[in-house]
Amino acid sequence: MKRIGAGLIICLLCLSCGSPKAMQKSVMKPNESDTALTEMEYRHLDTLEVTPERNGETKDEIQEPLLPYRPSYTRRWDLIHTSLVLKFDWNAEHVLGVAKLKLVPLFYTMDSLELDAKTFDMGSVTANGRTINFSYHDDILKLILGKKYTRTDTLNLVINYTAKPSENITKGSAAITDDNGLYFIDAHDTDPLLPTQLWSQGETENNSRWFPTIDKPNERMTIDITLTVPDSMITLSNGLMTSTSMNPDKTRTDTWVMDQPIAPYLVMIAAGPFAKVSEMWKGIPVEYYVDKAYGPYAKDIFHYTPEMLTFFSDKLGLKYPWKKFSQIIVKKYVSGAMENTTAVVFGDFIEKTRRELIDEPNDYIVAHEMFHHWFGDYVTCESWSNLTLNEGFANYSEYLWMEHQYGKYEADRHREEELTGYLSSVSFGKPHDLIDYRYADKENMFDAHSYNKGGLVLHMLRYYVGDDAFYTALHGYLIKHAYQSVEVHDLRMAFEEVTGEDLHWFFDQWFLDDGHPSLSYTYEYDKTNKNIVLSLNQTQIKSYPSPFILPIDIDIHHSNGSIERQRVWMNERDQEITLSSQDKPNLVVLDPDRVLLVEWNEPELSATEYAYQWRRCNNLQLRLNALSALTEDKMYPAIWKEAIADPYWNIKLRALDYVPDLSKSDLEVLSTMASKDAHSQVRAAAIRILGEKDAAGLETLLDHIIKSDSAYVVLSEALKAMGKINPAKAGALSKSMQHEKNNLMQEAIADIIVSNDDPSSVDYIENKLSEYPSLAVTLVDKYVGLMTNQSSDMIYSKATFLFKQATKKDVDKNSKFYLMKGLFDLKELLLTRAIKEKDNPKKLMLEDDVKNLKARIQEIKEKETDTELKEIFRQFN
Repeated sequence: MKRIGAGLIICLLCLSCGSPKAMQKSVMKPNESDTALTEMEYRHLDTLEVTPERNGETKDEIQEPLLPYRPSYTRRWDLIHTSLVLKFDWNAEHVLGVAKLKLVPLFYTMDSLELDAKTFDMGSVTANGRTINFSYHDDILKLILGKKYTRTDTLNLVINYTAKPSENITKGSAAITDDNGLYFIDAHDTDPLLPTQLWSQGETENNSRWFPTIDKPNERMTIDITLTVPDSMITLSNGLMTSTSMNPDKTRTDTWVMDQPIAPYLVMIAAGPFAKVSEMWKGIPVEYYVDKAYGPYAKDIFHYTPEMLTFFSDKLGLKYPWKKFSQIIVKKYVSGAMENTTAVVFGDFIEKTRRELIDEPNDYIVAHEMFHHWFGDYVTCESWSNLTLNEGFANYSEYLWMEHQYGKYEADRHREEELTGYLSSVSFGKPHDLIDYRYADKENMFDAHSYNKGGLVLHMLRYYVGDDAFYTALHGYLIKHAYQSVEVHDLRMAFEEVTGEDLHWFFDQWFLDDGHPSLSYTYEYDKTNKNIVLSLNQTQIKSYPSPFILPIDIDIHHSNGSIERQRVWMNERDQEITLSSQDKPNLVVLDPDRVLLVEWNEPELSATEYAYQWRRCNNLQLRLNALSALTEDKMYPAIWKEAIADPYWNIKLRALDYVPDLSKSDLEVLSTMASKDAHSQVRAAAIRILGEKDAAGLETLLDHIIKSDSAYVVLSEALKAMGKINPAKAGALSKSMQHEKNNLMQEAIADIIVSNDDPSSVDYIENKLSEYPSLAVTLVDKYVGLMTNQSSDMIYSKATFLFKQATKKDVDKNSKFYLMKGLFDLKELLLTRAIKEKDNPKKLMLEDDVKNLKARIQEIKEKETDTELKEIFRQFN
């Protein structure tokens, strides 16, 4: 499962902050003399004298009450196989089903069985050919078997039922916004913009809304599904299609067989008028299902799929373990994407033309869902408490793919985004154990801990044990637990078996406890004793005395240009470490590869030291930190020239955020970058700067770019720059481009054609928001700006428009935030006017309008189910 929406939270957290709860650590100190080395040569410092400073912290006297322990589901039966025969009542949005289940008692003798069956009408139930009694309450089907079954007996059930998933009272979560389990999209064919579709979304335990099962992640079964749908539709399910036949009533019946066992939540079905594009990878079918209009772009949308299958198979030493790999895009999807075994489902936000994919490729999400087919599908978390064993690995696969395909800088840039997402979530929420056995709701596990922190912890583990041991351990873990459910101790033991090291200290503090360290440090050179004296301080909340245990790599940059790497262990809150050095170093760098999940508070360096760090450190974040620190220094122009010539695009981009005084030759370099740089964002940034500098010959350059460049981010900047130097030409171009639904293009167009003096500007924005709600991110602020000088009646009516847009059923998360913010801003505008009015009827009318808008804002807040949005919406009063 890939969550979508973290970017919103990262961007908006500055509006709301809080203090994380105290971080309790209880880990075993490693035997430093037995510590494994990485591939690089380290000089151990286990003989050095360490003098900790005790702060005498004690635990808070008042502790938060513990939530109940969440055990794994107790299995009494082993579900062997499920066979489904499904037809659909499209008008009623019902599933007409016959389910055949084969089970055996796991160990104990049993005479009853409970199945999950949510929002069903039950028909007959037979067990081994005999009709049996059952009760159905609270979405549980309890079967009274009429005899005792031992573990050598087989139970064959046949259940006739009608499932009514659309009648479920939904709640959803931050990651999965709805929990109907099965969705009929435009079932009555009333929306000309929507195709009629059917698709399922099982995670967490929602497939039991359309077939009876034991809907728990530590269950596993084989399955076959027979679907009867209109013959205009294409179907997809797990496994391979084994038969298809046309029926006299213009329907078609397809049978899909999944003969490798999977967890119930990974079962899927889909049907609709899709375009299907196929290819082969090492004898395995690879299939892409998209809207018919996007058929020509299917392989571009799922770019690098065959290459990823090869890369991950080779890395893990285990060939992709399933018989096909299909990917499908559906309408109105309730999450980002879902790793259903052999049949991944994506929301239509990834459905893009080649032109759109220039700026927004789909690599990361394709890699994420694919990697789940090893971690999550082949080996599955036994409980939602252990969700990071699925999602942490999938998140880390994004790093692995980027490192392989685009280089370490690109991977490290992605890691920094993941770290920022995790730290941001903690800043306004509460940290919890990564393996959280006391969650309030299983849906809460789909957060920046299970995803972001999980991947960051795996990155640390990889660097600690080394690549060879890391992949060898993962291979053994997958082979040993194939088609099984696992908990975190299985992963720990896989690494201990390979490394020979007791890794409780690592797993206990990172997986089985909460929080992360904040680390400050200083260092001095002792010329007399020829030592570097390093003072380390963990500054995270000190309600609990136990520190994090951190193996810290240190690069000593000697005066002769050589770099010596050493590893030290930090196992106290305040610690002094002495490093031998015959010369005063140019620089001492802690965690030079930026591996540790740490909030750094680093000492301020001199400009000379920052310049050295920029030129000699080979880590993206360290170089960017140095570049940022030097922007006010006299040597920055020379550093800037180096940065814009750097091979890595993001360094160029960051340099273009801080531009020194430019010479004519600098402008010529930017002109070349604007038209020829390989990365679209760099070209766009160069155009923005040229527009600000009113460079000579810019209009000719912009004409060329607008005609020849395909990237929207470039075209939008070119259009805005044209608006500054030739408004008439820019206006004509904007009108010819109004059909573009791209956010960046609409922002540029709005900048040029939206005017307070033009009443049609309001209509233009309203039409765009109604047609493409996602443009709220771009257009709402401009919409509010147009209201500044309008009448109070008009402001109120436009606030009503924003309310209607914000309360549409399927408005996306980012759009809802901006619509809500716009509604709030218009309310504040009316409130300001009311305050200025004297006590007269106009003041009373304005106050009534403000009161009504407050009520609407409150209505949105009360109905919001997304936990992250609910937290952010608290600011709107």
